[in-house]
Amino acid sequence: MDKNDLMRNPFNGFSLVLGTVVLFASFVYGLTILSSCINKSDLQTPPPSIQEVARSMVIIKTIRAPSDLVKAIEPSFEPMGTQGTGVCIKTKGRNAYILTAAHVVASIEGSLEALFFNEPEVTILSEDIKDVESLEILNVDTERDLALIKITANHNLFPMAIMEKRTVSFGQKVVYFGHSYNTGNHSRVAHAGASFLEGMTLIQEFDQGCYPGQSGGPILEWSSMKIAGIISRSFRNQEGHLIYCYGISAEEIRTFLADFL
Repeated sequence: MDKNDLMRNPFNGFSLVLGTVVLFASFVYGLTILSSCINKSDLQTPPPSIQEVARSMVIIKTIRAPSDLVKAIEPSFEPMGTQGTGVCIKTKGRNAYILTAAHVVASIEGSLEALFFNEPEVTILSEDIKDVESLEILNVDTERDLALIKITANHNLFPMAIMEKRTVSFGQKVVYFGHSYNTGNHSRVAHAGASFLEGMTLIQEFDQGCYPGQSGGPILEWSSMKIAGIISRSFRNQEGHLIYCYGISAEEIRTFLADFL
C-alpha cells in the first residue's frame, strides 16, 4: 500500500493500524497462555544438595563452669561440657548467622543447671570455618527453645532457606540432621505427625528418636529441603528407648528471627 492509496482511502490506513494492534494483542495473549502452562515449581530455586546441607551445619560445643555455690560446697567439681548442632541460615561477607536450640547455648532461668553452673562458653566447629574473629549470641528465647548466633570468620558455610508455609502437613516426609556424639548416625528420615504442643511439630521417626548432640539441628521438608523446624528434644518409652522427637516449627522460627534478620 503506497501513499496515494492512503490518501484516496484513509480507511485503509486505519485498518492497517488496527490489524497491527490486534496482532500485537494476540502475541501478548499467547505469551500469557504459554506462561500459565509452565509449572511454576520449575522456575524456583532447586533444592540444595546433600553436600550443601552438610556445609550448612556446625557443631556447637559448650563448657559450663561450676557456679560459686557449687565450688563453695565442692571445690574439685569439674566444668561440664556439652555438644549440640547449629545450622547456617544467612551469610553476609565474613559474617554467618547460626540457628540452634536455646538449651544448647544457654541455661533455662530457674533450673538446677542455672543454679549449679555459670553461663556456657560457646565454641563453633566446622571444616568450613577458619580463623574465627568473633562469636556473639544475638538472641535467646528459652520459651521457644531457639537461639541465634553470629560469627565473623573465614567460612564457606551454605545458608539454608526456611519454609514460607506455617509448617509441614500431617504425614509429610521430612529428614533431620544433627551431630550426635554417641553414634555414627547423623541423619534420620521421618514423617511429620500431629502437633502436640503449641508452636511445635511432632516428628515421628520410624525406629528411634533424636540422639544427644542433635539438638539444634535442622528438620528439612523432603522435596524442597527447606527448614521445616529445629530439633528441640526427644522422648523415651517406658523401656527407655528413644521413640520420637519434636522440633520448633518454621512459623515459630520466623517469628523469633523477625527482629534480627
